[in-house]
Amino acid sequence: MKKVLGNIAFSLLSLLLFNSQVLAQDGMVLVSGSGDSNANIIFQNTGGTTYYSTFDCDGNVVSASTYRIQKSGTSWELLNTSDVIIYTADFDLAKPPSTGWTVTTNGTGPAPVLSGDVIHLPQAANVTFSGTLALSQTLTGSYDYSQADNNPESGSTYQWYRADDSAGTDQTTIAGATDTSYIPTLIDTGKYLAFEVIPKDGFATGNVALSDWQGPLMQMEVSISAKSDVNCHGESDGSISLSISNGTAPYAINWGSGSGSNTNINNLTTGNYTITVTDKNGQSAQVSTIINEPSPLNAGSIQ
Repeated sequence: MKKVLGNIAFSLLSLLLFNSQVLAQDGMVLVSGSGDSNANIIFQNTGGTTYYSTFDCDGNVVSASTYRIQKSGTSWELLNTSDVIIYTADFDLAKPPSTGWTVTTNGTGPAPVLSGDVIHLPQAANVTFSGTLALSQTLTGSYDYSQADNNPESGSTYQWYRADDSAGTDQTTIAGATDTSYIPTLIDTGKYLAFEVIPKDGFATGNVALSDWQGPLMQMEVSISAKSDVNCHGESDGSISLSISNGTAPYAINWGSGSGSNTNINNLTTGNYTITVTDKNGQSAQVSTIINEPSPLNAGSIQ
């Protein structure tokens, strides 16, 4: 019994050592975590197009393939037993990437993760941005960079986007917004913003990472903070005071009867007033009100 157990233990150890050696050799990868079956795959760094997934006890490639990986143009492809492409990765290097695989219409999610003789892509996690969501206020993007082989970050690129809502509807690239910081302009008013990172380490390019959408960007608001009607019929002693929020001074205020920068106006006669306020950034808002007056006195009623 001891001899049998010893042989079993030796066989298991040999198998583990063999798999470790094979996985360590050039061109060997392990496909795992996918919606399809897992597999060990040998690929050839010779520029050829046939890469087999089965091998004999000496690690030699066997011609009857059960799972296949191949480089096609600037992409890598994983094929199933029917030789149909089920996963792809846009990756133009001599070895396949560890992550970044996309499920095709013939594949089953989730996409796999490869280990072994692969290239580990740089990663960007916890992508977000901070700052006041208002015109002329600086927003700053941030993220956590990592790479499995501890390659330092080099050449990462950035992009800011605007959209109509928190779901990213009608997402639009903001021209020139390619830094970690961004100052919103008038066209961003009422929109949602997002910050994108494409991590790089000087050797490979990682997957696109986009922050959550934040917004909407605050719009300038104008309201009547105080109003005084005319005291006597025919007089001109009415007044209006404005309250302005989310704008940037100085303000140009058109009262309808004149213009200025003061948020208060006096000596008004009765009537309808529509006030237009334009801030430093060209953002405009309107508010309307009515200055009333009492009815004229009837001289015949005076005793």
